[in-house]
Amino acid sequence: MREPQPRGRSAPAPTGTPRQTPAEVAGRLLRTAAKHTYDPALAIDWDAPPEPGHWYLQPERMSLYATPTWHRLSEERRLALSRSEWANMISMATWFELTLMQMLTGQLTARDPASPRTHYALSEVADETRHVAMFGRALGTLGCPVYRPPALVRHLGRAVLPQLRGASLFAAALLIEEVYDRFQREAMGDERVQPLVRQVSRLHVMEESRHIRFAHCELLDATRGRSGAVLEVHRQLTAWCAMLAMSTYTNAPIYRAVGLDPRRAAREARANPHFRQTMRWAGERLVAFLTDAGLITALQRPLWRRSLLLG
Repeated sequence: MREPQPRGRSAPAPTGTPRQTPAEVAGRLLRTAAKHTYDPALAIDWDAPPEPGHWYLQPERMSLYATPTWHRLSEERRLALSRSEWANMISMATWFELTLMQMLTGQLTARDPASPRTHYALSEVADETRHVAMFGRALGTLGCPVYRPPALVRHLGRAVLPQLRGASLFAAALLIEEVYDRFQREAMGDERVQPLVRQVSRLHVMEESRHIRFAHCELLDATRGRSGAVLEVHRQLTAWCAMLAMSTYTNAPIYRAVGLDPRRAAREARANPHFRQTMRWAGERLVAFLTDAGLITALQRPLWRRSLLLG
């Protein structure tokens, strides 16, 4: 079975003001999408059994790695926790990508339907639809719960996220896409990781790289020429989105699935210096880009520190 191969090992680095116009970038991404779009039903070997002793998430990237609780867990329970943590990641990705589709389609009602930017946004919605189906099918193979975002994230997400426009919309999209992309890029080449995880990660990275490039370009265009007061609103919205979205990485129910006290384990995870370093690593490219774009200033840094993406 042919697997999609990503062209690069890292997502495009932030480069400041794009040399191409947003319409030119969208046109180029549309041409790339026509050549490199995959059907998960065909590109992934869904019938392959899990490999005994393989991780779903690398141990050093897990939230409880090297904590006192980690040292008390057997290898079998550590592997089970890795399955729960990956299930949580793709459960959250499913919820956030469905929300992202609402955000994109809501914005398109005010856009020119003849514009390449509109056409690419619609292409991205089609990609995300396939990704949600892929994540759902993967969840069905795991034998563990489908996790939901914490109640506060659900309520605020439903109320606020579909209302985002312009810079904060694309900043929220990058929060959804770029942090998870960092985990996937590392996992897809790690032979310790389950083949299913590597295949899902490889396909997702291949298509998300286009989404990240589009969001970079659209965000820079949305901030150009905006007043300080308008940008401050987008900065605050983005910081709150970061704090809420990153809280899902220590979603308490994932610990209950392996017999741990969920609240205590979640607190231990968030205080874990290894996990905090992992989150800074996952967010470093995003934080650098948003800082360069003027969406993170000293006023927002306390919220960004609470998100764990900033030290």
